[in-house]
Amino acid sequence: MKFLTPDWPAPSHVKAVMTTRTGGHSLPPYDSLNLATHVGDELDRVLANRALVAQTLALPSEPCWINQVHGVRVLDVDSEACQPIVDADGSSTCQANKVLAVLTADCLPVFITNRSGSFIMLLHAGWRGVADDIIGKSVRDCGQPTHELMAWIGPGIGKTAFECGAEVRDEFLSNGTALPAHFQPSPIQADKFFGDLSSMAQWQCHQLGMAWVGASNECTYLNDQDFFSFRREGVTGRMASLMWLTD
Repeated sequence: MKFLTPDWPAPSHVKAVMTTRTGGHSLPPYDSLNLATHVGDELDRVLANRALVAQTLALPSEPCWINQVHGVRVLDVDSEACQPIVDADGSSTCQANKVLAVLTADCLPVFITNRSGSFIMLLHAGWRGVADDIIGKSVRDCGQPTHELMAWIGPGIGKTAFECGAEVRDEFLSNGTALPAHFQPSPIQADKFFGDLSSMAQWQCHQLGMAWVGASNECTYLNDQDFFSFRREGVTGRMASLMWLTD
């Protein structure tokens, strides 16, 4: 199994991990560490994969799995229950041993904590979430001083693979969630653009005045050895990003 961890200055008791697609039980086209139950994979294999990840990472509790709907709701797991599964695109906690989780296969996982490591938040940010300002809304609503927060943006679809129409680009620009420089015209098709989602998310974090912002800048679409990609494969698995505080 292969995992990614943020290269950031968070306190050591803040644990943050992203899985890759390798080392699990799922068969093609979900090969092999698919952690999503909603993509058509055999449930027994998905549950075996989740158990394997939990054992390997020594997770302190069952992750708070959410039903991601490309919205901006963030679940406060300190006051709201994870079961039955809740429609949300992020979660947060100030308590130790509660495991936050999001699933991605081109969308960006956004890991957020504060300097003291007393608060964590994990977001699922696809193009819709980035355009609708899930990062800004969740940061402004989380009750933490923005200048104490840091963010690390994990792998997602890259700037040479996220092709969109003019209407999508214009939605970002009209919402004020991107700059014209975040889009490059397609050299082949008129009214088509390539958008840099990771740079947009990083720019939004900087606009909020966060203490530290970083990103992996790896492209899930281009790296088929490590990552699932919905845009590349259509029917495919999902990686999990996980975050928790230790005692």
